[in-house]
Amino acid sequence: MSTPVIGAIKHGKNPAEAWAMLTDPDYVVGKGTAQGALSVEAEVEEFDDGGAVIVSRRSLPAEVPAFARALVGQTIDLVETQTWSAPDASGGRSCELEVTFGSSPVTMSGTMRLEPNTVGCTVHLDALCTAKVPFIGGKVEALTRDQTLRAIETEEQFAQTWA
Repeated sequence: MSTPVIGAIKHGKNPAEAWAMLTDPDYVVGKGTAQGALSVEAEVEEFDDGGAVIVSRRSLPAEVPAFARALVGQTIDLVETQTWSAPDASGGRSCELEVTFGSSPVTMSGTMRLEPNTVGCTVHLDALCTAKVPFIGGKVEALTRDQTLRAIETEEQFAQTWA
């Protein structure tokens, strides 16, 4: 069983400006902090073809219902890996996304797409959350989806303040 996670972050920046922001380690740390992380580490490896891998490690307070607390403990140690392609002719890019949640049996994977639009660009997320937990897996997936969508809203607000 897997639960879809679909969202979008609108940026008032053109794709090149958004890309510069997304690959700035200070931006990655800042958005993690804005999302409530207790600690954040960011690594960005840019490739000669214009693509990049962005790895973010965050420790978040486990603000989860009792049924999920046994899976994660007091904190959630999340590792998010984004593997971005080089830009296409429009400046758009595609990304493979993988997220792990410490030693818990929960993962999220999917794609992201940075696409230009008339007011800047949008980053679209299309992922699946999977919790390999008997009986409560669906509840854990829904909780992860909801928290991811809140994190997307926070990132969109944070991005608006990024110079």
